[in-house]
Amino acid sequence: MPQPSLPVRTAADIGAALRTLRKDQRLTQADAAGLSDVGIRFLSELENGKPTVRLETLLKVLAAYGLELRLSGPGLEEPEPPRRPTGPTGPTGATGATGATGATGPLATDPFSTGGRR
Repeated sequence: MPQPSLPVRTAADIGAALRTLRKDQRLTQADAAGLSDVGIRFLSELENGKPTVRLETLLKVLAAYGLELRLSGPGLEEPEPPRRPTGPTGPTGATGATGATGATGPLATDPFSTGGRR
């Protein structure tokens, strides 16, 4: 089943979505900032649509919410998942590890629901 998605055209779009998710989970900015390992000021600026936030820190917050940034448009294709080796790769017979199977994070229980906290 496809994941829900939201078109983002401005920093304010991202901020509004994150604020909604945080409030749906009944978290304060201090709680969400701590779980995301960012400062409260950064999270406040992000939620208020500051257009010059650091991309790496934004990605950290998105990961904590269990979200990912995706690009779509002409000429972009979904990358193929890494291939698993089909046979033994060494003297012990171990095979390669698979990659992560989804976004996880301290705020990622189900960012599109209240998680029973109403």
